[in-house]
Amino acid sequence: MGYDMASFQEAGALWIGAAEEAARAKTRQSPEAIGARLRLSKGQLADMLGVSADTLYRADRAAGSAKVQGRLMEMTSILSSVEPWAGDEQAALAWYLGYRIPAFGGRTAEQLVKDGKAGAVRDWLDTVALGGFA
Repeated sequence: MGYDMASFQEAGALWIGAAEEAARAKTRQSPEAIGARLRLSKGQLADMLGVSADTLYRADRAAGSAKVQGRLMEMTSILSSVEPWAGDEQAALAWYLGYRIPAFGGRTAEQLVKDGKAGAVRDWLDTVALGGFA
């Protein structure tokens, strides 16, 4: 009883595909859940993320959009970093939307995330947490 290489490769590809799909499903963010937690409408959340409100109103688009998912993950990561010293989620959200960061020319974290600079914001937060200057 032997196995041919083609069926072995096919089985491996199916397993890898299933594993990748499971990993993607675990990392998907729910715009509805995040909006409810932050007390934001889908329209407000869409504006914060820099995407069309229609994208969030259609669950299939929001779940499958790499842009939406990426921005949700970036935003929640930054909010989670800020929340301990801001006091609560609402204070962290106020900081995210309104605090003009001097190191970035007075731009807010929201503006920077929209421009794809979430990594720079996280690096800056790490520097400040370690005692660096804002």
